[in-house]
Amino acid sequence: MEAVLARFGRIDVLVNNAGASWGAPAEDMPLEAWNKVMRLNAGAVFQLSQLVANRCFIPRGSGNIVIVASVAALRIGLDMQAVGYYASKRPRCN
Repeated sequence: MEAVLARFGRIDVLVNNAGASWGAPAEDMPLEAWNKVMRLNAGAVFQLSQLVANRCFIPRGSGNIVIVASVAALRIGLDMQAVGYYASKRPRCN
């Protein structure tokens, strides 16, 4: 964020498009793997969104955050080979 602000002076839109996955059946997925996927796909997205909002958007009163989900998370079915990815990328619309 600091490098972007130094170069461009402001941030108008934040697009969160990070994603990690771990291929293992849900019953065999190590907790370390689950945590790695969640830290990036959910935790890092939240932290960066919060940082940019507090530093750039809220003081200015405008800004947009786009969080990229995954169509794969909508087609789970019986294939639970990447359960952490599916859980962290499932779109939620309000």
